[in-house]
Amino acid sequence: MALSPSSDTRLGAQLAGYTLGRLLGAGSGSQVRLAQKESRRVAIKLPDVSAELRAQFEDMLSREVAALSRLVHPHIVRMFTRRDSPTWT
Repeated sequence: MALSPSSDTRLGAQLAGYTLGRLLGAGSGSQVRLAQKESRRVAIKLPDVSAELRAQFEDMLSREVAALSRLVHPHIVRMFTRRDSPTWT
């Protein structure tokens, strides 16, 4: 996994105030975990890319965010926020 050494994606780890839960899915560039903050349950997408591929991943994620922000459907996840960090944590 190419996340920063300080990032912890284990069950129960804290990330941006959310407690990470079980793995919901994974692909070639990221993993999605269930997370909870107070009573709000969300899915958090965590990049799994090397530093060399980060710019490409950011471009792809920007397009994904733009598309998701226009969609409203009960079977499509809503985008609440996007958090960028130099260390992905």
